[in-house]
Amino acid sequence: MSGNRQPRLKQALVRRVGSAKLPHFQIFFVLMGVQVRLETFAQLSVLGTAAGLTIAAIAGKQVCGFGVLERGVSKLTVGIGNDPPW
Repeated sequence: MSGNRQPRLKQALVRRVGSAKLPHFQIFFVLMGVQVRLETFAQLSVLGTAAGLTIAAIAGKQVCGFGVLERGVSKLTVGIGNDPPW
């Protein structure tokens, strides 16, 4: 986007999102999303960090299954149940 169009786009988005009576934190995430430079996702360091965080998140949710003390309940099922349905 050209430097001149971007501020107008942000203002239009804020007006549109603001008119929907959304909480302020949602407006924050819309503005942050507009400012993301998509070409940074093509860098190997960014992809490696994202993959590492994803693996750590999945592993952390699987560890939650170890907290199951009741017999007959699958720890793996509890861990998988903590993952979002992608």
